[in-house]
Formats: sequence, C-alpha cells, structure tokens
Amino acid sequence: MSRCLRRLPAALLMVGIALLPACVATPRDASREPGSAALPRTFETTEGTTIDPFAAEPGSIIALVFITTECPIANAYVPELRRLAASWAARDVRFVLVHPDPHTTPAQARAHAEAFSLPQPVILDPAQHLARHFGATVTPEAVVARLGAGSQLPQRLYLGRIDDRYRDWGRRRAEPTRRDLDAAIARALQGEPPDTTPAPAIGCFIPGLGDRDAEAP
Repeated sequence: MSRCLRRLPAALLMVGIALLPACVATPRDASREPGSAALPRTFETTEGTTIDPFAAEPGSIIALVFITTECPIANAYVPELRRLAASWAARDVRFVLVHPDPHTTPAQARAHAEAFSLPQPVILDPAQHLARHFGATVTPEAVVARLGAGSQLPQRLYLGRIDDRYRDWGRRRAEPTRRDLDAAIARALQGEPPDTTPAPAIGCFIPGLGDRDAEAP
C-alpha cells in the first residue's frame, strides 16, 4: 500500500483509494538542487503552437507552476493561477503552466485548458525536462527563476507551494494567510536573496518523480 494512503485515517481509506492522485504529497528533500543538463528551447502549447518559455531579456523573472489534468488540488487553484498571471504580467513577469505528466495527451491538455479557462501559455513537457531540471515532484508546485544570457540555464530562485491554503490532507483554509509565490516573485524583482526554507507544496505526485513512485509496491 502506498505511503500516501497509510497517512489517511481509517474512515477515509476508501475515499483515499478512490482519489489516490489527490493524496497529500510532500517532497522528501526540500533542498532539491536544479539540474545541469541543457533544456530544450521550445515546447508545444495547448493552443497547438511552439514557444520558447525562456525567450526574454537576461535577468527577467519567470514563474512556472506544474499542473495535471486530474489533480483536484491543482484544479482548485485555477482562480488563483489566473490572478497571479494577470497581476504579474504588468511587471513583465512571464507566467507559464506546465504539464509534466507523460501520460497526458495534447488533446487532454487542450480540453483541460479550455474547460478551466487556464491562463496561457500552458506547455506540454511529457519528457519532464522542466520538472527534473527545477526539482518539482508535486502538482501544483511553483518555481521562480531568473533567466540567464545566451545558453546559460535559468537560475532557480524558489521552489515550493503557491500559498498556505492547503495545510494538510483535507485541511483547507477558506483564504490563505501567506502567499508564498507572490512573495517569491516580489523578492526576485527586488533582487533580494531567495527564501532558503520554502514550505513544500501539497498536492498530487508527478508520475515518476514523487515519493509514491519511488516506493516499492
């Protein structure tokens, strides 16, 4: 049995089995270092185009949030994702949603983006280049990075939760008391050092990358 299900009270066990992707997921190592392998320059979007998410002036700030089509927690954050994308666009911060699930087809991702009116761009990364590079293991999980010059890899400044709306499995605040992603972007724009102890994201494991996938069956 998954460690995720073993965390659930007995009364919720059957619900946990039915909603397995929604089990609380917390990274084993919050200090996961970004990778050093070269990243692809272009990715397919749910709109059928191909973009370079890092095509901006060196030093620019980009925010990425990893999502999946079936994660209830990620889907519950859609209104907040829309707010974040709109509010930071005025500060020239690029906001990108990333599908890291290799089992998600372009058609499924496109239907999901349309059904939830996701802010664009939404890119497909079935090979998990971005999740592996930045250290993401959970959806929704946020990254803030500073773009380098030329072939330099983006510098990760933040990896963690969007806010503290979800405290644990089944424990959700009506409104967050701390907006971690907002704060991380603001610090990056001001040139302040990143938070060295970011709170881990709570949500659904990314297939092949989360704790549940590392467990023996």
